[in-house]
Amino acid sequence: MNEMSKNFYQLFILNNHLLLQQAFIYKILNSQDNINLKATKPILADEYLIYANITLSQFIHKITLNPSMDFIFESASALLISNIENINSSNDNNDIKASYLNIIEKCLTKALNLSYNKDTPDVFRKVSLNILYLNIIKSFLLPYQFFIIKQETINKCAMLLELLKGLTYRRELFEIYNNKLLNYFSIKDGNNTFLWSSKKLEYDENIIKKFKNSINDNINYILYNKYLQEENIDYNTFQDKYINIIPDSWTVCSITFDIERNCFYICKYHKDMKPLIFHIPIKRHISHKKSTYFEFEKGLTYLRTLLYKENNNTEMTQYSSYTEDEKVNNITSEEKANWWNERIDLDRHLEELLIKMEVSWIGGFKGILCPMMKKYKKERLLFKKELEKFIGEMILKQDTLLEFDSNICDCFLYLKDEALDCELEDVIYYFLDYYQSYGIKVDYNMIDIDMYVRIFRNLLQKFENLNFYDFDEHIIIIPDKQTEIIPWENFPILHDKPTSRILSLSLLRDRILLMNYENHSKNDFYRDKYTINSDSAYYILNPGGDLINTQNKFQSQFEDKKKWLGMSGKAPTENEYLDGLNNYQLFMYFGHGGGECYIKGRTIRNHIKTKCAVTLLMGCSSGLLKSSGDYDPTGNSINYILGLCPALVANLWDVTDRDIDRLTQGLLEEWDILSSTTIENNESSPYYKMNLLFNNNNQRQSRENKFETKNTELSLSLSQSLVLARRRCRLKFLIGAATVIYGIPVYNSKKN
Repeated sequence: MNEMSKNFYQLFILNNHLLLQQAFIYKILNSQDNINLKATKPILADEYLIYANITLSQFIHKITLNPSMDFIFESASALLISNIENINSSNDNNDIKASYLNIIEKCLTKALNLSYNKDTPDVFRKVSLNILYLNIIKSFLLPYQFFIIKQETINKCAMLLELLKGLTYRRELFEIYNNKLLNYFSIKDGNNTFLWSSKKLEYDENIIKKFKNSINDNINYILYNKYLQEENIDYNTFQDKYINIIPDSWTVCSITFDIERNCFYICKYHKDMKPLIFHIPIKRHISHKKSTYFEFEKGLTYLRTLLYKENNNTEMTQYSSYTEDEKVNNITSEEKANWWNERIDLDRHLEELLIKMEVSWIGGFKGILCPMMKKYKKERLLFKKELEKFIGEMILKQDTLLEFDSNICDCFLYLKDEALDCELEDVIYYFLDYYQSYGIKVDYNMIDIDMYVRIFRNLLQKFENLNFYDFDEHIIIIPDKQTEIIPWENFPILHDKPTSRILSLSLLRDRILLMNYENHSKNDFYRDKYTINSDSAYYILNPGGDLINTQNKFQSQFEDKKKWLGMSGKAPTENEYLDGLNNYQLFMYFGHGGGECYIKGRTIRNHIKTKCAVTLLMGCSSGLLKSSGDYDPTGNSINYILGLCPALVANLWDVTDRDIDRLTQGLLEEWDILSSTTIENNESSPYYKMNLLFNNNNQRQSRENKFETKNTELSLSLSQSLVLARRRCRLKFLIGAATVIYGIPVYNSKKN
């Protein structure tokens, strides 16, 4: 009888799942009549997700039938604390049922709890994005007094945005630290064999008691405990555990794309500042704007096409088997010219694509990617007041003005007066929608947007002399798996700002804790700066023996460094490679790819004692990540990141040796690793000639002067050095944009 009951229960679960899948298909087909949820009862996380998705679809369908509310789904918005005093209540709520949203929220909460530790990361990702989108909708329903957005809600949404990134890595790191600690204890007991164990350290109180004094100050144990605590989601401690530990000179920008809703979520974090979350639809106000939208998938497809052409064009394919001497004798000057022309075209197309992505996708909200403003408090307050009057009095003719969030106004002040019309439209529509969310009706058809764009531009011109640029302010972006392929660091708004990337907020926290762990005895100036001594360096130069130009360029410079160790023109053993990562502060690899021919990924992940050296992998596509479906992306660079590498320099796509060598030389010189040599001026580069043609000497000088630092005791950071090194490339986008940094700002304490 028990066996029969068990079989019936399994059939019930299967039937239930099929019914929900069928309902979901109907939802995708937009067939509202065929959805019957009463016959189903969700059990698994993805079933609760489907149930919530269908119910949310029905709710949205009802809202879109209301002409006064259809603006919600093409509006950009920020998730802010509700100001109850300013709500203009509406009685037009016949089609809006709060019970719908209550059901959706309960289903999503259930799915969230079921999926975090057990399900595929993609289920948890979809659940988290649905919770965020649900709260975005709620923020527009304030006039109906169903929901009030509180700070706890914003913290919850911000934390979920970060937890959905890198869930695969967090699960793997928990196991890595668990095994490292168990083997650490095993070695202390006299067993020198590396063990793989299914044993969980958290369940073995005897081990913890036995080695209590030696593990409390162990960075592996500190991080292990952090990942152990992450198994239980705690929104109340998010600000203290993740945000307030960020150094004051860093701004963190998290970028997430929701494919189902066709929108970006960009969240800005800074020490002692509440999370600022922007919801930016691709098709925002498409019914009112003159400009067309740029589809996300179309943009990525075009980017992949350019990179595919670059990968095939990196070498002159028909001569790839030739030696250098044979190339000189067999390649005509016309073939060289054609090859260069094709590469120059690719470089120009990539530059144009990045501009189009910034303008079309982020638009007037691009200031959220910039550092927090700290100067000009009086002027920023004046801008905020004038913006409130411009929107409230001039456009909407309101007697009572809504107060705008000061951090959001700061983001818009980054636009300056040279912003495009469509970017200024974004700002105006954002604030009009903000008024709408408080129940104040706006007739968009009666607004002369062209006139108000001109007025807004004049308003920005009043503040054009304010210089917000600070070369010592660092930006760390956290792209999700949909957006990590994009070279965000080379968007026009970021190209001159020290920017690095990391794959999750947890990985950033780990590096901050590592920095604090190593700097605990240092003075205040050094405490929030991760430093290395460049005398402790190991290099692998041309291990395959076929990058002769690279070897000739760097070998003598490296050998002049008497304290450095390394090898040129020969392949390392796995132990030699691992020794370079384990026992030196700087590790440099100049070969093909990311060294995967010489060391296994699991060796890096599992056999690094505490942390990996700061690493430069200058080979083709050394930082490329590949899609893994429902899981987080994979790639050779992930091994270094999971090995607690503080900063990893790598290339997102294939590069040519001569131009990447120029960038590397510039990077090591600006970082005070190598002594400065005569900088190659790119007189053969069309960009060099364009600079001479369009920029006078004073303009060029002022552009150089802005890259100044108040830091005189240390080198420039690695991120700052890369900004300057990219300028040495002949192809500043095709090659310069390929190189990125995974990690935090790193300084060289041993200045030349």
